[in-house]
Amino acid sequence: MRSTRSPLLLALIAIVTLVPGMALATHEMPTMMIEVVGGSGATNVASSGTMTPNGGGEILWSLDEALAIDGITLDSWTATLKEDPYVTNNIVVTNNTGVTQTFIATVLLPIPVFNYDSVINSSVGVTATDSNGNNILSFANNGATPIYQGTVNGTTILSLNPNSPVGLPLTTASCPISFPGCTATSSAGTAFMAAGPGAATLIGITLTFDLSAGDSAGITSRFEIVPEPSTALLLMGGLIGLSVARRRLGA
Repeated sequence: MRSTRSPLLLALIAIVTLVPGMALATHEMPTMMIEVVGGSGATNVASSGTMTPNGGGEILWSLDEALAIDGITLDSWTATLKEDPYVTNNIVVTNNTGVTQTFIATVLLPIPVFNYDSVINSSVGVTATDSNGNNILSFANNGATPIYQGTVNGTTILSLNPNSPVGLPLTTASCPISFPGCTATSSAGTAFMAAGPGAATLIGITLTFDLSAGDSAGITSRFEIVPEPSTALLLMGGLIGLSVARRRLGA
């Protein structure tokens, strides 16, 4: 019995060690920070949300209900982490003040130690709505700070700041921007950058943007890192070992 169980045990240890998704059931709570620049300071809303398995080795954090913070409404916020690993960030805010406001939204997700080779499929897209119907709609940033930053262990690895004086350019969906209640959608910004190899224990996304008074914006972003070849080969070896052990046990 000992000779048949040993390969199974070793294979399971290899997989649990190498695949962050295997530990998602006991995953640490992420940090979810929202700040209105000039307001009372950054607010961590992580405890205002629920984190649950989402199937396929993916975990989901979701804001339980809308929050009022410094004159704005944080309408919704979801973030996902998958064993690849990748993080997606979906946030909707409404500026209830009478002036343009600058927002900073940050999601930081701890992961088990993961050796990575490069950054891929990094993207951001925006939908903005003239919610108060005053014929004014603006989603932009100051041009100095990237509208999007992907981070590993707290350090910016990759950023997006499309070449436009107003940040990520908006194009109308089905009506002129001047039409009350109009919704405008940006073209997606994407980027790739070799940034490895390295060891990751924390990945995240930071968004910095300006939103006109009385309006809403929804921002979707994604940041992904891929394993270095040695990690992928070890993982394959673990899976093969598990398969062999199962066959021996069934014999």
